[in-house]
Order: sequence, then C-alpha cells, then structure tokens
Amino acid sequence: MWRYPLLALSFFWRLPIGIYPKEEGEIRYALAFLSLVGFLEGLIVSALGSLLLSVINPQVIALFVLLVLFFLRGIFHLDGLSDTFDALSYRGKGDSIADREKRLAIMKDPTVGVAGVSAVTTLLIAKFILFLEILSKNQPQLLVLPFFLSRFLLGFVLFLATPARKEGLGFLMITLFDRKILIFHVLISTILFLSYFLNNLYLLNSKQIFLFLCVNSIILIYFSLLFKRAFGGLTGDNLGALVEISELTTLICLAII
Repeated sequence: MWRYPLLALSFFWRLPIGIYPKEEGEIRYALAFLSLVGFLEGLIVSALGSLLLSVINPQVIALFVLLVLFFLRGIFHLDGLSDTFDALSYRGKGDSIADREKRLAIMKDPTVGVAGVSAVTTLLIAKFILFLEILSKNQPQLLVLPFFLSRFLLGFVLFLATPARKEGLGFLMITLFDRKILIFHVLISTILFLSYFLNNLYLLNSKQIFLFLCVNSIILIYFSLLFKRAFGGLTGDNLGALVEISELTTLICLAII
C-alpha cells in the first residue's frame, strides 16, 4: 500500500524517487492518488510563498513558483498543452477520419509549431500574473487549491473518457481508471481536502469552493468534448493540457474573488 502514493509521485514528477511499478496493477492503484500529487505540489508552492513573502517581493516569488513547478514536473504537462494546441490548429479538409489521423500525427511530431509555442507562452505569463496577484494579497495558502482541484477533477475525466489511441499513456490511464479506482480517488481526495481546508476556513467559504468546482467542471467538459471531436477521444497530451487549463481556471477564479 505504501508504494502506491510513491508510484504516483514517481509517475507524474521528474524527481528521482526510485520507485517503479512491478506490474500494471500497481499503476492502477497509483492513479487513485492523483489528488495527492496535486495537493503536495500546492503545499510546496504555498509553503514557498509563506516563507519568502516577508523577505522577498512577490514578483520574485511568483518566478520561483514557476521554477519550482518546472523542477517538479519537467515539461510533462506543458508538452501536452503544446502538442494539443498544435494539433488543434490543423483545420482539416472535410474528411473527419483523415483529419483526426492527421491531428494525431501532428501531436506525435516532436517539432513544436506556432500554436503550441503561443499556448505555452500565454499560459506561463498568465500563471505568473495570477501567482503574483494572489501573493500580493498575502494569501499563499490559497495556492494549494488550483493544483489539488486539477487532479481531483482529472480523475472524473479519466473515468468518463474514451482513449483516442489504443496505445500510449492516455490509453493506459483511461483504461485502468475504473469505478473502484474512482471511489478510492474520491475518498483520498476528500481526506486531503478536509485535512487542509478545515484548518483554513478563513480563506474560502463553501459557496466559493462550490463555484470553483462548477466553473472548472464546465471548462473541463468543454475542452474534453472539443478534444474528443478533434481527435476521436483523449490522449496523454490532452490530459496534460487539461491539467494546465484547470489550474489556470482556478487561479483566475481566486484572483477575481
């Protein structure tokens, strides 16, 4: 049991944790700890902000946050965002099947197009501004929510999604994330949420959290349907893009409210 959360971290982070799956079943149970990965990312970012706000200006801390995320994740999700938007930029020739295959081929192409560069650049600039806004209000504890919420909702995406390919990371995650793993995922997420936010009730009220859930769900449904129409299902790149989109959505909501 102790291996599963470490496997989840090893799977989604780029740190040399040194824990590897011995069988496919271990990957399946590791997926139940999706929310833990996001929760720990948020906790690290929040702690960094809390420690440095008294000695460094928020602009520098916002930059540090982006660098820490890069250190933890590498380009795991950003690469998915870039490949997804490169593929979406192909308008097609009217043949739905051929157009889908072309878009899937574009996603597998190692070169980066203008659409991918634009998407990643826009996202990083937006995140920097939003991190700065939240840190300037002296509320770094709120930074746990975007990372936790993105992984929590990703579990439902995985459970409901259809894979675009019969191979690859997306296919593996979607096929392994069954009803049993979803139940474990919700249970673990609930424990993490209550353990943190019950001790920080002054940050957000229940109506605000419910609003964030609703807005995020609408955005993820929209993009999931967009990806399904464009690619015939979801790929690993699409899942990475959804994580980044969800985090950005919650950051925007936090900055506004």
